[in-house]
Amino acid sequence: MMAKKKNGNGAAKSRTTALTIGNQEYAILKSGVEQLPEILKANLGSDGLNVSDLDRIKMPAGGGISWEVPTLTGLKTEQVIKGVIVFHKNVRAFWEKAFGDAPGEPPDCSSDDGIMGVGKPGGDCAKCLLVLQLLLVSSLSMRLLIN
Repeated sequence: MMAKKKNGNGAAKSRTTALTIGNQEYAILKSGVEQLPEILKANLGSDGLNVSDLDRIKMPAGGGISWEVPTLTGLKTEQVIKGVIVFHKNVRAFWEKAFGDAPGEPPDCSSDDGIMGVGKPGGDCAKCLLVLQLLLVSSLSMRLLIN
């Protein structure tokens, strides 16, 4: 994906905003994506790869500009990270009380898969009025920021 932006003299200049996929820098990708399942099975055995086997690198919070990366000797702070995303999980959580009013309390409703909510109100996340309301508010907020 390329983003077009005009510079000072009105000419459009391009900047890449997409994730690079298939970079041959990583040894596991040199054999080709088609062989990846076979390579993983040969190296990991019949149990395969589990989410709990992976290190977690969380998004920097509150406008942070550095990542905390786990290493064998502890956490290391990095401005830029390079790697292959091997897992992503879409989760949701809803607290009825305002942020900060009930620190440490579990959410009123949550979903481990982003599809089915458990708690109050619970049910199909795609049909949840709370989710639709949040999406509408987010969309309106973004329009106000852009305009």
